[in-house]
Amino acid sequence: MASKSLKIAVMVLKGILSANFIMVGSMKVIGAEDAVGMFVHYGYPIWFCMVVGLIEIAGGIGLWIRKLANYALFALMAIMTGALVTHILFEEYVSVLIIIVYLLLLMAVAFYDRSRSVRRSASLD
Repeated sequence: MASKSLKIAVMVLKGILSANFIMVGSMKVIGAEDAVGMFVHYGYPIWFCMVVGLIEIAGGIGLWIRKLANYALFALMAIMTGALVTHILFEEYVSVLIIIVYLLLLMAVAFYDRSRSVRRSASLD
């Protein structure tokens, strides 16, 4: 029973993360003033905002595709690690804490998916 509850909790977490990354990525891709303004403020070129947005959208979708989920998690963690470094350099510590929470949530999904695949392959032996 606990396994089923854990599976549901991870699915809900994936849904929240996915929706968030797709929404935030879309804002960057369409060139929302706030999103582009942040990249300019941090000294990044505007095209980089588009690239990050596309990776966030692809990652949000990829979380739901079993064969792509690990790559999506890796890409999203890489993006969030870059954001973490940027916010540390600009001494924006509230943003740093928020990003750390996102990274921990992504890691939780990754560990759950990994443990599921290990259990599945062990049962095939």
